[in-house]
Amino acid sequence: MVAFDSENTLKMAYEHYENGDYYQSRQLLVNEDNSIPLADFYLYESYLAREELGIKKSQKYLYQALDQLASKNSSTAYEISLNLAFDAYLQKDLTALSHALIQSRHYTKSEDPWLYFFQGLLAYLKENYSDALTFWKLSGTKQWLSPWMRTSFQKHFSEEEMCLKFLHAEIESGEVLETRKKLQDLLNKYRCTYQDDIRYLIGLSILKEAHHYPLTQRSPFFEKAWEYLRDIPNNNSFVLKEKTRVAKFFEKQVLQEVVQQNFSTLPICAAALEKWQSVDELQSFCQEIAQFFKALILTDHLAEASLAINEFEKSLPEGLIKEQIALNMHQQMHQILSMENIELLDAYWELSKDFLVSQNISFPIFSQAILNKLFETIEQEDKSFTNSQAYLSFLQTYENDPHRRYDLAKQMIQKAISFWLEKRQSLKAIELIKLAKQLPDISEHGLLQDDIEQAVVYIHRNIHLEDLVEDFSNLQLAIAQLHLFHLNLFEEQDISNQLADAQYQFHQGHLSLASKKIEWVLKNNPEDYIARKIAALIAFEEGRYAEIQQHQKYLNPSDKDLKDLFAFLASFNSPSFSPEPSENVKLKLAQTFLIRSQPEKALFWLDKLVTKDDEALLGYYVAAFQNKAWEKVLDLYCQLDFRHAHKSVLQAMCIQACIAKNQLEKADLLFNQLISNRHGDDETKIHSSLEKHLQHFNVDAFAAHYFLHIKKDPQDALKALKNSSSLPKELLLQRAELAFQSKDYYSSILDLRAYLQFEDSASREKALNLMAQNYFVLGHYEDCIIYYKKLMELTPQNRYLEKTYEQALTAVGCRSSILALATPTIAPFESKRRSGHVANTHDLTESITLKLLEVKQWVSQGLLQHPYSEKFLSAYAILKNMTEQYPYFSEGWFLKGQILSGMQFHEAAKVSYAKAIETCPSHIEAYKNLASLYLLENDFYNASFYLKRSLELSPHDKALWVRLGKAYESLNQFEEALTAWHQALLLDPHSNEFYIKIAHLTQCILNERVSYCMTNW
Repeated sequence: MVAFDSENTLKMAYEHYENGDYYQSRQLLVNEDNSIPLADFYLYESYLAREELGIKKSQKYLYQALDQLASKNSSTAYEISLNLAFDAYLQKDLTALSHALIQSRHYTKSEDPWLYFFQGLLAYLKENYSDALTFWKLSGTKQWLSPWMRTSFQKHFSEEEMCLKFLHAEIESGEVLETRKKLQDLLNKYRCTYQDDIRYLIGLSILKEAHHYPLTQRSPFFEKAWEYLRDIPNNNSFVLKEKTRVAKFFEKQVLQEVVQQNFSTLPICAAALEKWQSVDELQSFCQEIAQFFKALILTDHLAEASLAINEFEKSLPEGLIKEQIALNMHQQMHQILSMENIELLDAYWELSKDFLVSQNISFPIFSQAILNKLFETIEQEDKSFTNSQAYLSFLQTYENDPHRRYDLAKQMIQKAISFWLEKRQSLKAIELIKLAKQLPDISEHGLLQDDIEQAVVYIHRNIHLEDLVEDFSNLQLAIAQLHLFHLNLFEEQDISNQLADAQYQFHQGHLSLASKKIEWVLKNNPEDYIARKIAALIAFEEGRYAEIQQHQKYLNPSDKDLKDLFAFLASFNSPSFSPEPSENVKLKLAQTFLIRSQPEKALFWLDKLVTKDDEALLGYYVAAFQNKAWEKVLDLYCQLDFRHAHKSVLQAMCIQACIAKNQLEKADLLFNQLISNRHGDDETKIHSSLEKHLQHFNVDAFAAHYFLHIKKDPQDALKALKNSSSLPKELLLQRAELAFQSKDYYSSILDLRAYLQFEDSASREKALNLMAQNYFVLGHYEDCIIYYKKLMELTPQNRYLEKTYEQALTAVGCRSSILALATPTIAPFESKRRSGHVANTHDLTESITLKLLEVKQWVSQGLLQHPYSEKFLSAYAILKNMTEQYPYFSEGWFLKGQILSGMQFHEAAKVSYAKAIETCPSHIEAYKNLASLYLLENDFYNASFYLKRSLELSPHDKALWVRLGKAYESLNQFEEALTAWHQALLLDPHSNEFYIKIAHLTQCILNERVSYCMTNW
């Protein structure tokens, strides 16, 4: 470095800098008499800026110094680059530090101590502690390039601090005991500034050492570590950097203690976590604890769950963790409620109630949630209300406050009124009132009975006000079931009023309302002549010939009001009946025959009409369509009035006529009109029984046929069919085919299920084949086999089916069963199952396959890394239900074993894998996983057994041979191990590892033989 003209001036500038008088130091540096080189000047300015203006400003001066360098090989250049590295380290900027080190190599030799020193700092920041130690040991003694550098570096990075970083790296590299002795010596040596850092590192070393011991022996280590750690302030530099990681030591310890039912350090760990974890981290941790508790109950580890909850209550100190665990457990009860698993909910509450009560959890909110679930359940149930009763039973167990129980019962009464009057579900309303009667305490029964009576009276009043005649019979049922006969709600006057009102509504043309009233009157008085008469006239107007016949025997043929009705009956049975009926009767006869698809008879009566109005023209049009007189259909459509011509069904008839006559452009035009007005038909404008019958036309189904067969567009056909909420069974099969072609396998399976419920399904063979294909594509080979088996029973000589069946059997691993295909009397897949289970194969597919898709997806997504997540617990609940209902279903047992293994319930996992093997002896993955569990427990004997079974099924699996070789070696069975490694070498001849292992084992065998000879000599 070039010296100033005045060496004393430079020394004075440094002395001011060293004493912290940065202003005077700068004044001396900028003196115009000084001829300092610019690179040196900016370097010294960077030292001053680091103290006054911060690191960013210091870096700026350093870059300016680099630009002004006269020589790249000078010590000034190296000093500048080292200062850039130092600034990068102070900012924890790994990228800038790496660049500075690369730059520094241009100005010095590669083995310079300062380079090793900063490489060690870079490795330390990257948490590569072993590399950091290596570099620091290589750095040795470092020479300061200037007094300015020494003063600045020591101000920002003291010798004590470097020493502690070195010791920290030793701890992280596993040098625990020796390092701890050094730290304990430093406790008395270093000033108080570093006392907390030293205590922290001692505590960390003890925690590191603890994990070399079994869980049951760790308690003294955690107690000793906490003695050093508990008083360290949260603003300590090591704590700020690593508190989350150290907190994980305590968190992991708690989780392992809970899993292994050893709670010795629970209070200490809880205190550490509350000190060093944020609220969000604590909530996440407590949620995991609560999830594990739920997993214990779900997997039937009830004794373990009971012990855990008792320890939580007894050992955890009052504080945030205990409160958060209780809150999370209460939230889980809400989640279990949403899962609709009432048995799990009951067990969860029974085990946790004392703990939750001790934490003052708010119960009324959950009581309300149960009640809401009960309302939701009863709304979904049809006849049997067993699930609703189950929720009520739990509510009775959960809620002990008599006043709240009465309030909940009152809500049930109000909900019953809503069911009856708003949702028109009177039977469910009655059931809900009956459930409400079971809830209150005996002391509140009288009050609730008054509420029920008031509710029934209110319903009765509203039925009268709104003319809900159809509800009268259900109200009578409610009175009988609730024992409310004393209310005397129904009297003879009521029946008379309803009859009179029915007559009035009939004469006003309100046939639907009149029909409901008459139906109720006839239930109460079947012999009432006027009621019978009105019922028959309504049936006559609506073209219901069968109902007219039912009422005929009660009617008087000489009644003038019934003249047309009896004329209709006579003419219907005998067209030559004399005298000729009226115009109205002729039209009714024609419409009735059209509804019965008898166009010739309909035309007979239409031709007899004197006046051909719009209704007659409509009759001719429908008759022409039924006769397939396409030219006439096209001609008559042009004559229809506007109201009829825009009806969807009549447009569809004309479209079919256009197609038949190859008038495709006209068909397209009409089809576009039909699609755009598909929801335009208005039932209030129906004028005749024929129009009412035509109203049932399914526009979407017709559109689907048109798209598929005329437009040749299967995608639009599928969309049209999906728009229809109710399809006939033949269209269900067509929609399933289209969904399969579009790779929408889920929808296809749902439609095929619905189709196969019809016993008389004409295309059953086709549906079974399509169902099997769906499952084959999805990889659900067991279900595929079930449907192929059913299909082969229908077509036993179909060689193509046998080939596809064989592929499915191969995919599921039942290779030995393929041979059974040649023997029709053997059921290939099910021959391994108990005969009592074979009958349930169809139920299996109906109940589980689609759920299994989701479960497999959860497992394959790697959720074993989060074994107590809500999805995983839900998956286990599904699998538990499957295996209980279908104990022969091997894939369910296998997936259940995977989840149990992930939850660390290894014994239960072994049972599940064994069940999977029992139900499917060729399930290779179950053998592999069983072997893995035994290897994990160092049970090499059992591990080798299952590895050998795996290799029988998959002899070319190199990894299995390797694992078997290691298992035998651990059992000191060196010859068997050598054989296994030789097999692995045959599969991978280029593996150096295998050659080394074989050489080692050969030496072991020789040593063993030599030892044997020496012993027996």
